[in-house]
Amino acid sequence: MSVTEAPKPPSLSAIFKVFLAIGLTAFGGGASAHIHDAVVHRKRWLDEKRFLEGMTVARIVPGTNVSNLAAFVGAILAGYRGALVAVLGVVVPGLIAVLLLAVAYARFAEHSRYIQLGLHGLTAGAVGIMASLVATAAKPVLRSPAGMLFALAAFVGVGVFELNMLLVLVVLLPLTSYVARKSETTP
Repeated sequence: MSVTEAPKPPSLSAIFKVFLAIGLTAFGGGASAHIHDAVVHRKRWLDEKRFLEGMTVARIVPGTNVSNLAAFVGAILAGYRGALVAVLGVVVPGLIAVLLLAVAYARFAEHSRYIQLGLHGLTAGAVGIMASLVATAAKPVLRSPAGMLFALAAFVGVGVFELNMLLVLVVLLPLTSYVARKSETTP
């Protein structure tokens, strides 16, 4: 392959296999971290910047973050077919697991105390995985004073004042775009 040649996009089956593996092994918010690891680090299908753009889109549009992120990545890699196979791969295992767990929970409700304890343990694991993803995603953003300021503004708006996330993003988007343009034109 010459230097000017673009890398060959992955096949639909390769996309499906990666997202199916994620759907089978990830849980909760941790799936985004697994997607990041797979498509940025292991497969190198996306760079860090494009992935973070996808995470942003996935979080602001309706739907679950992981299926939105899978659709974004799949669409970037192989159009609407890539989006479809990525979403199916990541969602179907969880769908089947939730259906089975719901049936088991309904059947064994008298043992729900033990089930609740198990779910608390899983929650703790998901929080740790999400913290790892946040730390990774924050590094490039927090390198600049403007990035730190906008991240802090979003955190305060959503986390402290409990404003609607979409409202906060609608306010911050033009400001961040303006600052980014200014920094590109400044010598």
